[in-house]
Amino acid sequence: MRYSTRLVVLAALTLTLAGCVHWTRSEPVIAERRKLWQALRDAVAREYEIDDAKTEWDDGYLISKWRYDLAVNYLEGYRSRVEIELEPLEEDQDKPVADRRWTVKLRVFKEENENVDQPLLKEAAEWGRNVYWEDKELMLMQQIVISFANYGISDYALSEAHKPLAANAAATRTRPLARTRSEIWKSLVKVCNSYYEPKATHEKAGKYESGWQLRGTDPEVADIRTRLTVRILPDTTTDGQVPVYRIEVRIDQQSLGRDKQWSDDGRDTVGEAAITEKIEQDTLGG
Repeated sequence: MRYSTRLVVLAALTLTLAGCVHWTRSEPVIAERRKLWQALRDAVAREYEIDDAKTEWDDGYLISKWRYDLAVNYLEGYRSRVEIELEPLEEDQDKPVADRRWTVKLRVFKEENENVDQPLLKEAAEWGRNVYWEDKELMLMQQIVISFANYGISDYALSEAHKPLAANAAATRTRPLARTRSEIWKSLVKVCNSYYEPKATHEKAGKYESGWQLRGTDPEVADIRTRLTVRILPDTTTDGQVPVYRIEVRIDQQSLGRDKQWSDDGRDTVGEAAITEKIEQDTLGG
């Protein structure tokens, strides 16, 4: 069978609550299972460190290690982890693997730190109120969509029902980068300048901003413009004394209406993914 790389547009967020079991699911995906699984792994690795000891690659099951985001204020600190399964449709269970349609389902667990005295000390944390983090699930599903596109599983986009919710996801982030801040800044500026003209760069604050840039080579017919914002953020997911950072990339997008006025049109998430990957490669020497 010739594998089809046409993916069904992600439908409205589906929450399965049978027996109090919660999952966020995609619509059925038609593509090679190996390629789907690698795209899933790459998408998760941008936000979480994968727990290989508990991940069953052959069974299409993945779980991450806990990611810690601690804060000074009471109950603002938390930890989270993601669990993902890639499963065939029930009616395809008896078909050869190459002929099956697949569903991506995921859920994110979130626990709040209830320690008042030492809220920034992970070892002293008191974890309570375990909930499903639905906003994060949606953001991760969006990252998976981008990863699918990077693997040639193209024309896969968020549905109209998802777009307003996906806008809540702040930006696309790199994996943790164990490099000095100056090394990261140098790579960041080099890559960003290859895509955009800088408007303001603040090395001390770790922030790069471009002006609005028209998409296309002919300004007379261009009807979309984008603006890039990149920040260096300290990362709290990795133990040890070596400082670790992430880079946050956001590309805002506007479209030109018939009234010749620019209006917000979401984000260029595919562009974010491309710049994020380039920065990672340049920083790590890939």
